[in-house]
Amino acid sequence: MLLVNDSRAQEERAWRWAFPNFNGLDFSSGSPVLTNDSLTGAEGTAAICDAQGNLVFYSNGNKVWQANGTIMQGGTGLIGSTGSTQSSIVVPSILSTTRYYLFCIDSDAGADGLQYYDVEMTLNGGQGGVVGPTLLLDTAVEKLSAVKHANDRDYWVLGHRWESDDFTAFLVDLNGVNQTPVVSSVGIEHLNSSGSGEERGQMKISPDGAWVATCNFSSGYVQLFRFNNATGGVSDPITLHGASAGFFPYGVEFSNDSKKLFVARGDNTPGALKLFQFDLDHINEDCLLASETPIADTGAFPFRIPGDLQLGTNGEIYIGSYDGGTGSNTALDVVHEPTKMGVDSDFDEGGLSVNFGVNLGLSNFVSTFLSDGITYEFSTNCDQDTTWFFPEDTLGVDSVQWVFGDPTSGANTSSTLNAGHVFTTPDTFQVTLYSHTGNDVDTFVRDVIIWDTALNLLGNDTTFCSGQSVTLDASWYNSCYVWADSSTNSTFTTNQAGWHWVDVFHQSCQFRDSVFVTLVSNPPQFNLGNDTSVCADVNFVLDPDLQNAFYTWHDGSHDTTFVVDSTGVYWLSASNACGTTTDTLHVELNAAAQPILQFPEDTTVCDTVGLTLDVTFEDAIYEWSDGSTVPTKFINQAGIYWVRVGNSCDTVSDTINVILDSVIFNILPNVSVLCDQGDTIRLLATEDSLVVDWSVGPNSSVLTVANPGTYFFTHENTCGVFSDTSRVLIWDTGFVFTIGNDTAVCIDNDTIVIGNASERFPFDYAWSTGSTLQNIGVFSGVFAVTATNRCVTLTDQISIGVPEEVRIIEPMSRTLCPGETKNLSLSVFDIQSAEWSTGDTGSIINISNSEIITVRIFDADGCLQTDSISLNDFCPGIVNINNVFTPNGDGINDELCAELQNVKSYTLILFDRWGNEIFRDNGSYPCWDGKINGEQAHEGTYFFILETLDYQDESASHRGSFTLFR
Repeated sequence: MLLVNDSRAQEERAWRWAFPNFNGLDFSSGSPVLTNDSLTGAEGTAAICDAQGNLVFYSNGNKVWQANGTIMQGGTGLIGSTGSTQSSIVVPSILSTTRYYLFCIDSDAGADGLQYYDVEMTLNGGQGGVVGPTLLLDTAVEKLSAVKHANDRDYWVLGHRWESDDFTAFLVDLNGVNQTPVVSSVGIEHLNSSGSGEERGQMKISPDGAWVATCNFSSGYVQLFRFNNATGGVSDPITLHGASAGFFPYGVEFSNDSKKLFVARGDNTPGALKLFQFDLDHINEDCLLASETPIADTGAFPFRIPGDLQLGTNGEIYIGSYDGGTGSNTALDVVHEPTKMGVDSDFDEGGLSVNFGVNLGLSNFVSTFLSDGITYEFSTNCDQDTTWFFPEDTLGVDSVQWVFGDPTSGANTSSTLNAGHVFTTPDTFQVTLYSHTGNDVDTFVRDVIIWDTALNLLGNDTTFCSGQSVTLDASWYNSCYVWADSSTNSTFTTNQAGWHWVDVFHQSCQFRDSVFVTLVSNPPQFNLGNDTSVCADVNFVLDPDLQNAFYTWHDGSHDTTFVVDSTGVYWLSASNACGTTTDTLHVELNAAAQPILQFPEDTTVCDTVGLTLDVTFEDAIYEWSDGSTVPTKFINQAGIYWVRVGNSCDTVSDTINVILDSVIFNILPNVSVLCDQGDTIRLLATEDSLVVDWSVGPNSSVLTVANPGTYFFTHENTCGVFSDTSRVLIWDTGFVFTIGNDTAVCIDNDTIVIGNASERFPFDYAWSTGSTLQNIGVFSGVFAVTATNRCVTLTDQISIGVPEEVRIIEPMSRTLCPGETKNLSLSVFDIQSAEWSTGDTGSIINISNSEIITVRIFDADGCLQTDSISLNDFCPGIVNINNVFTPNGDGINDELCAELQNVKSYTLILFDRWGNEIFRDNGSYPCWDGKINGEQAHEGTYFFILETLDYQDESASHRGSFTLFR
């Protein structure tokens, strides 16, 4: 059953949040936007917007702030405590758009209990004022929640007495707050004996007003109840988690479709936040309990104590936490997809960063403000069941239209308030409700799952052997099960024959599956019959007719019968719970089986392909027209062939006439010559004088031609399509026969091709070399040829010579010392061109570097010739020093100089006759002017040492004497 309630116009009431410390959120855009507010505290807070989503005021239970962040008149010293889990909640007046009721609770079950205040926004010049309080409960735990009445107008505010199991539901209607609560004594007592903190922990009513969930911090209890939003009654407790040491539940919240419940708790691991999910969409309580799924475990670092869980108008759940007072935690954890199961709900640790450090508390709202606008009992149903839909509130609704998302049903829409629909197939369908009130249309969407219950979970009827048992398995998704004996496992083991059934509960869908179990005492007993033989066609059925047996035939099939349509070996393995029995049947061809023989029609085939005749037949003998006795014959000769095939059943025969085609070998000349206008020639198409289809004239083996032109024939047979062409010319009496001018070969023993002189007409050739080819390769020499055809005989000759060899003239020496140059010249000047490796192009070049010199020469005949020469720089050093010099200033022989050739470096040292060094030069100027320290040296004998290094890096030492005269 699906119940729909239009609460969409109320979500604006919860667009603005304010929570400790100084934090705020704005959901008006659809996603939370950070704001800064004045609110301080530690735990519960409340905020309220007007019907347009404009913030009116917010409170921490002890103070009330205006929307602008200033304290409202009368808004201090309220009885609520900032340390109370759900310190406050705001309910708008039914009659006035400026009046609100602020409910507050003291902390730790304090003496101020549960009270409410009137907040009238017309007071204090429109800034609002707080009036009250009015006592409702003298002692109360820190739990406070509210939801709309079933009439979609009034509200219920739900609290809980301390040291009691009393839930207290206060009605807010046209008369204001009814101070006499509806009391429901149900669930565990919230007792001081449970330990410090038992009064703590959230209580939430589901957005659809159908459920209440409570957390008891100290004892570890988490309980789920049914809530009647028409009467305010709480009933049907389900303990989701019992008393447990080290289990500290605090925060609880429903998804906006009211089908998933989330519980946050701490444990003996300080600082760890653990989050669990329950699926409420179950008709069976055991299934609901079994749906508990861990969603998150943040671990002990960083230190955090889990706090409030609060649903936003965007459908996401936000989680506050306490960081031990460090102020380091500036983010809320987020469940992005709370309507989905398990990890698909998408827990995001620290998913929403805020401006300031967060604490345990988040804003508390009327649950209905956070509904997605659709309320229903179950979101699933069974295949072929009628699913009923109706609006929860029909007050003010002019008309409705349902669209079931099932167009193939033929009844995809309905305009009745109470609409029933049978969905066509098991699937997920998107159901849409359009609710019309005046000119306004509200749209609500919900996915409805239709489960396929036409399932054979337990399988086919089965058997078990006497003394054994059988296990039945009904596993299907995460369903719950109740067997006929009231057991609840997914499997059931029995040794009793008869019917066995199981009721399967999956969410709101319930169905039953059954199976009949048969007791057997022995393996299957059967016989396929005696082995058999056949003469011709094979076609009969094997039918063992076994009860409670599983068949496996030789080909892997499992039918209860098998059609035998050929010879071979057939077997069957039949199994039951007591074992397997196998039997085999051999089907053979009878020796008298009827042979079958059918030759193809008389035919023509190509002699290179031939024809294969295969008359193989089982257990037959063969006789061919040529006396052979094989079943297969290859025919590549023309003729009439017959065969007889026989066995004890019969003998049959057949005859075939085979005609052979052959491959055609063409003999037409490429070119033929008519000697004059009256001449004729005969063109023979093939060697075997085959009649062919000529391009002119009648079909014939020979074509007589009297005119020049191109003639061809075609012929087709089984070997292929054949054709040939011949060109007929008439002799030109002015034709000049020549094989070319005299020429030269560039290198003797090289070859050139001569001929090609008669491409116009065909000839037979006779060369002076003995060759009869049209073109021949030759060396130097004189060559003659005679060319003959049916019209003329012609001759010609050619002389082939060898050009003069061109070389680089050898120089007097191949040594080129530094600073020297050499001339290189070619032996022949009558050439076309020369290309030297130096880049020069003349017949004579000048070289200044030792290297390998190459040259490419095109001689007077255009032949390419090459040559090279290698020049070296092997130049030893040469030294000469005169043995006399006269430094008398006459300008002749005034200096003693060392004459150096091919010397790269030197050291010259002069000594007097006593061995004193009088002059040294290390390569700057190898001459002495006859002075010692600026004074004229005396006449006499002097000595020298000259150390040299030539360009080959060879060193030498030269010693001697010389005489100085004046």
